[in-house]
Formats: sequence, C-alpha cells, structure tokens
Amino acid sequence: MREEFIYCSNDFCPDILTVELAGISYCDGTYKITRRKSDIYVLEYIIKGSGIIIDNGKEYTASENQVYLLKKGLPHRYFSSDEDPWVKIWMNLKGSLMDNLLEIYPLNEIVYSADHEIPEYFNRFHEELKSGKSAEEIHKNCSLLLHRIIMNLYYRSVAAKHQENNDAARIKQYLEQHVLDNVSLEELSGVFYKSKAQIIRHFKKAYGITPYAYLLDLKLRYAKKLLVHTNLQIKEIAERLNFADEHYFSNCFRKAENISPSRYRYIHQKGKQG
Repeated sequence: MREEFIYCSNDFCPDILTVELAGISYCDGTYKITRRKSDIYVLEYIIKGSGIIIDNGKEYTASENQVYLLKKGLPHRYFSSDEDPWVKIWMNLKGSLMDNLLEIYPLNEIVYSADHEIPEYFNRFHEELKSGKSAEEIHKNCSLLLHRIIMNLYYRSVAAKHQENNDAARIKQYLEQHVLDNVSLEELSGVFYKSKAQIIRHFKKAYGITPYAYLLDLKLRYAKKLLVHTNLQIKEIAERLNFADEHYFSNCFRKAENISPSRYRYIHQKGKQG
C-alpha cells in the first residue's frame, strides 16, 4: 500500500473551491475509507483494479477506466479488491463551485465510464496543484478542469442513458413480437450482444420489471383474450403460450389475477352473453 499526497494552500477563494487533499493511491487489500457523514466531494479515477463503494447504504463496483463521485452530506465507505487492487488518482473537494456545477450538470449515479479525456484532466489537475504558480492561477485552472470533468461525465451519462433506453425499448419490442415463444435471457443476450446482467439492468431501469416478468405479463394478457374470445381448452392455451404445462399456467394465472383461468372464462363469457 502506497499513497502520494498533494497538499494545497487554498489561499485563493476557498469558499468557491477548496482542494482538501489530492493524490494517487496504489492500494492493497487493506485499503478502506469510511466517512459517517462526509463534508467533502470525493472524485476519483480508477487507473486499474477494482473495488467496492457503499454510498448511503447502496453498493457499487468501480473498476479500471471508471470514475466515481461521492457527494457531501451522505455516509460512505469504499475499499479495494484483494485480488485486483485499485490504482487511482483522486481529489477531495469543498466549495460552492461543485455545488453549482452539479446543479447545472446533475450527476445522479455514483460510478461513470470514462473516455480518454478524463485521465488527462485528472493528471492536469494534479500538475496544476504542484506547479508552483500563484494561488489565483491555480484556482482558475483547476476550476476550469473541474468544470470539464463534470461536464464530460454528465454528457457521457446522458448518452449512455439514451442508449440504455434504446436497448430496453428494442428488448421490449422483441418480447412483444415473441409472446408465443419461450424467450430466455441467453436468447436476449445473443440477439442484443449484451450480457445477461446488462439485459436485466437496462430493462428494469427503463420499465421497473425484469424481461421475464414482462414476458409473463404479455402471455397472461394474451391468455385472457383467448379465454374470453375462444373455446380453446385451458391445456391448449397453455401449450399455445409455451407454458411448461397446464398446471404451471394455471398457477401463474391465479397468482396474477387471484382467480383460476376457468373461473375467469366463466365470469367474462357470461358477461358477454348478458
């Protein structure tokens, strides 16, 4: 475990931007930071390795070429992996500049993917702190670099969210077009070139349920139409919708509707006749 710290004088406009501490950490399995109620913004770029962040009770993973931002006022802790420890460049910040930047560019996630500009901005920020320039010039240049970092993360996150929403919409359409089939996560993963975890995460983030739950809902909605508008037997409906068997179909239907398929048919067909 080795760390290189940069201490800053913060003599110029500390109420706007204060760099409490900055540095590079070469972590090992012993590295762990805990703040019960942070009064700083923590901004870190992972050069390599992986670790865990727990922010306000929620757990995240941060790995190579990602940035994480921990906001002030919340409890957090973070620690490095034993097998693949972090090497990271970081800064602890205070002041109204960060407050204002996050109002203009709201960053609501914890971990963000970085492009090639982000490590450059972090390195230049550190170079400015060590440059020996006047406090005013360091403040001006670091403020500009911080602005670029936050703006970069914001626009990349907006683009990523748009792509995730597009992916989720395409998955939704695919499920709607294959309501009679047994669509598995493996199939979705192959069709959309995403991992199974990504498929579930993107879909659930967009629609609040898993792809499996949505497909089951589609099947049951279709089943209700068949029950009311056809004379197909329950077993035939189960087979048409690719349920494992009639018993499993009936259990799924009863769980969703609080009524058996046969009872649902009786009530709604009787209503049609009346």
